Amino acid sequence: MFGFRELINFDSEKSIPTWWSFLLLVAVSLVVLLNGAAEPNRKWKPHWLLLFAIFIFLSIDEFSGIHERVVRVLGSHHFTGILRFSWVIPYTGLCLMVGALYARFLLALPAGIRWRVVVAGGLYIIAAIGMEMVGGYCLTIGSPTCYRLEVVAEESGEIVGATLFFLAMVLLLQRRCLGVALTFRHKGQRNWAPLVGSGGGSATAVGEAASLRD
Repeated sequence: MFGFRELINFDSEKSIPTWWSFLLLVAVSLVVLLNGAAEPNRKWKPHWLLLFAIFIFLSIDEFSGIHERVVRVLGSHHFTGILRFSWVIPYTGLCLMVGALYARFLLALPAGIRWRVVVAGGLYIIAAIGMEMVGGYCLTIGSPTCYRLEVVAEESGEIVGATLFFLAMVLLLQRRCLGVALTFRHKGQRNWAPLVGSGGGSATAVGEAASLRD
């Protein structure tokens, strides 16, 4: 029974939720890398590559607990309350830096993808950092029940946020691959148009390509 509880313990690094989060973040990083390869604008390719590296780091952190080592490094400052888990301080700073760096990149995404990314990223950050602050407060006031509920909310929010981001990236990749296919189809029909004497197919392809826009 004890072993089963450990497997479903959201606060354990050896549990099923932790492994699921790890594999999910790895999957996100791979889809991000594919989107980077399919990116038509070379200006944004470094952004995709950096985003891939960020998610690889997050997956390693999820499994190995790098942020907990940051807490030990900052432990001499004796933070309490919402800053009890002091890793939230440098990680919040990094989030702000990444947000500023990716503002124009985000605006360049199709509108339908953009709001999905914003919702997914916002949910993930609120769950990972915001709920961790709540957990620190729960431990400071000595409420284990509050802390256990916070852990479940935090890990669940991270999984939902990462899943939404994964789906957004898959949708973007699907649209880009379909767009490339329609481009080749349109070119092929244009070359054969003098022989078949009809431009209807090309117009259809253009209409289908336009439907990809949000």
